[in-house]
Amino acid sequence: MNGLLKFIIYATILDSAPHLLPDVHYQHTMIPFILALFFAVVGHFADRWILPWLGNGPSTVAGTVFMLSVMVVGSIELSYWWISLGSAVIIGMVMGAVEWVMHRYILRYRHGIKNGGQ
Repeated sequence: MNGLLKFIIYATILDSAPHLLPDVHYQHTMIPFILALFFAVVGHFADRWILPWLGNGPSTVAGTVFMLSVMVVGSIELSYWWISLGSAVIIGMVMGAVEWVMHRYILRYRHGIKNGGQ
């Protein structure tokens, strides 16, 4: 469920970005969905292994930096999309804020399971 929710939220953010930010351009309409799928899969596994180990703050920062880096480096190295550094920071911060909230629920759920559901 975590991965599906991440995909839906990330796809919504990335797909709406060209309409809200002037420096976001995709060569094809599928690009934001492919990026969202990549981020959701990586995030799902990171939430299983890294989140319990590092906690919410460091995990959120690491995830945000990862997504920001992929958007910027992909923009430079690939011809499929263009996202300026400023727009990538804005998108990364929005997705990072979503991550922060999702991590709180994930950690609360895991804590409840370990303590007999309380």
